Amino acid sequence: MFRAQRILDNRCNYYYKGRGQLAVQAAAGALLIGLGISAQGARADTPPPGGGSGAEQAAQGPEEIVVTARQRKEKAQDVPIPLTVLGGAALAASGDVRMEDIQQRLPDMNVAFLNPRQNSIAVRGLGNNPANDGLEASTGIFLDGVYLGRPGMAILDFNDIDQIEYLRGPQGTLFGKNTTAGALNITTKLPSYTFGGSAEITLGNYNNQQYLATVTGPLVDNVLAARFSVYDHTRDGFVRNLATGGWNNDIGRQGARLGFLLDANDDLSFRLTADYNKSHESPASTFDDAPPNATLSSFYQTLTKAGFPVIPAPTNIYETNINDLQTISAQQGGITLQGDWTLPGDYKLTSITGGRFWNFSPHNDADATNLPLLEAGVQDHDQQFSQELRVASPVGDSPIDYTAGLYYFWQGQKTNQYSTYSSDPATGLAFGPQFLGKTQSVEARLRTHSYAAFAQGNWHIQDDLTLTVGLRNTLEQKTMALYRNLDHTVLNPLVPNIDSTGVSPKNNNLSETVALAWQWQPNINLYASYAHGAKAGATNNSPPPSVPLDKAPLIVYPEKADDVEIGAKTELFDRQLVLNIDAFYALVRNYQATSFYLDPSNPAEAGSILTNVGAVRTRGAEVEATIRPLEGLTLNATGSYDNASYQSFRAGPCAVEYGLPGTATCDLTGRPVVGAPRWILGLNGTYEFPITDDIQGYTIAEVNWRSAFYSVIDDSAYSKIGNYGLVNLKVGAKFYDQKLDVSFWTKNLGDRSYFQTLSISSTRGAYFGYPGDPLTFGATIRVAM
Repeated sequence: MFRAQRILDNRCNYYYKGRGQLAVQAAAGALLIGLGISAQGARADTPPPGGGSGAEQAAQGPEEIVVTARQRKEKAQDVPIPLTVLGGAALAASGDVRMEDIQQRLPDMNVAFLNPRQNSIAVRGLGNNPANDGLEASTGIFLDGVYLGRPGMAILDFNDIDQIEYLRGPQGTLFGKNTTAGALNITTKLPSYTFGGSAEITLGNYNNQQYLATVTGPLVDNVLAARFSVYDHTRDGFVRNLATGGWNNDIGRQGARLGFLLDANDDLSFRLTADYNKSHESPASTFDDAPPNATLSSFYQTLTKAGFPVIPAPTNIYETNINDLQTISAQQGGITLQGDWTLPGDYKLTSITGGRFWNFSPHNDADATNLPLLEAGVQDHDQQFSQELRVASPVGDSPIDYTAGLYYFWQGQKTNQYSTYSSDPATGLAFGPQFLGKTQSVEARLRTHSYAAFAQGNWHIQDDLTLTVGLRNTLEQKTMALYRNLDHTVLNPLVPNIDSTGVSPKNNNLSETVALAWQWQPNINLYASYAHGAKAGATNNSPPPSVPLDKAPLIVYPEKADDVEIGAKTELFDRQLVLNIDAFYALVRNYQATSFYLDPSNPAEAGSILTNVGAVRTRGAEVEATIRPLEGLTLNATGSYDNASYQSFRAGPCAVEYGLPGTATCDLTGRPVVGAPRWILGLNGTYEFPITDDIQGYTIAEVNWRSAFYSVIDDSAYSKIGNYGLVNLKVGAKFYDQKLDVSFWTKNLGDRSYFQTLSISSTRGAYFGYPGDPLTFGATIRVAM
């Protein structure tokens, strides 16, 4: 399979404030001298300066985009599901290496990011559920075929990527893990039997420094090849800390990947990949506007009246006032082994074995003031193992082809949730005398076993009409053991000071898909589909401290989605215009969501909790279009309209406008779903032009706009993020037969102030958020061998 893929790769294009000083000339000279670059022929796989969706690159020539979304190679335009592909060349050219950046190129995606643990990806308004260890993501993320059990495993810099396939709607009849909202299928580049490599330096304001390097080549000609890539990305913070005088919201990420490709013979290939990534950053939340009742401002007033020297909450989103050390550390890595064997009759047998780990360690100033009152956080140690085995029939020999497989997934987690109160009498009495010097802790052991059998077949009724049917049965069992020590902070005699319990829910869910694809014209494909997806039930490892564990809500029910799609994929005017449109309607029952609670009689008792929303409906349309109006100019546009609302949510949390949040329930039926912008519009363009016979210039421009949306489940006006648009621009030139690429770039050109996401404080119900990057700029030098 891998040998065939390399042949195919050669024929197909895979696409789908300023405190720092730039030292571009010195860096370029050092880089060129160090690598010994000569002005000879460019590598065949040197990435172009632009690129984006599969539709965009399809318009650039007769070559077709090849995807593996259905576990076999096929044209993206023939796949009867909404599908967008980002090529590694496009990501490298644009500098979009973080998940928060990638969402700007994808329709109907919204990323909520606070830190590597508190993040989520919502597709069509489904999946905005940050920070609960017992909850699986509605959008599945797969790295080289291996499902990532925690969303935090995708919080790293994407480099040396082949392509990212973005699928909308329930998945599971072909993917290793079942999902209800969609899937991101990330594939890294294969080792090559041709020696090559590249190196890249980026320098920018806020002392932004990014170093990338890749080398690949044969170890044994036509038998064994290797590939090694490494990156180091650092940047100073852009949020001013008024209490310490320092800066928060920096970047500190490093990682490496080593891969081997073994072609044992023409029918048997193996690929082994190992990677390690780490981050050490200081994300600090800043506070949104809030009314004076029952929010942080009243907390400040209480502290001020009691004689505590409190600095008022900042009003600038690029300021904070926390006094304690604020750090987040995360380490992760894994090993993946994929084997592909061509059986007699041209059947394909594929095995994917993966093991990964993810460790998260925070130090949070949880009181959100300049005083040493409270430190809290959740330490997480996660391990997982998965095994997928599938067989694919040959294509073209009969009117029916199919893929079938078995899947096993195991995950083990150890979490420790703690809240440590000040032991200093001068500050430790802020929450009450019973909290002085005390530490509440909840230790949890979580285990997941998931077993599945799946199959999907295509019946080619006639040359232009294909019926696809898929089925999956998943048996999942979760176990959770909890041990809680309240350290005598809860005075209610009905609540044990030390308590423990365990739960072990088991679910058996059936997923189905039916799709009809009609090639109405040679360049126009129409499709309609129905899919039913199910996500396992969840366990809540953060129970309220005010109730005994045996009475706490520890289990939520499985989430089940029914989705209907109709769409068209077209290639017009000799494929100079590619236009894909689709409309969708989905109803999700028992939608899993993260809610919150607050005990007014005990102001220290607040937090998040899992719950089931009765039903959520999302409906809308998506469009992707690419056109080449001029030689060298490619324009790509994406747009999505998504009307996502709660169809039944009678026991939702109350917004702060109606009193203390979390103290009562409000009927949110008919209200918008959290994290679901109604409109997301994007436009990016690449213009390539000759400067001289030996120098090629290019310009890349990106515009992304999204409408206002609520970022906390209560739909409070104070949790609403207003509409905002971002503009990115890059200009560059390629020299020495395109072996040297020098570019200058800027992101958020209009210096737009905005929140990526908002959440609710664990101390007083105040709304706080993680601001997006302000205006950044810099230069990048890339050399290729």
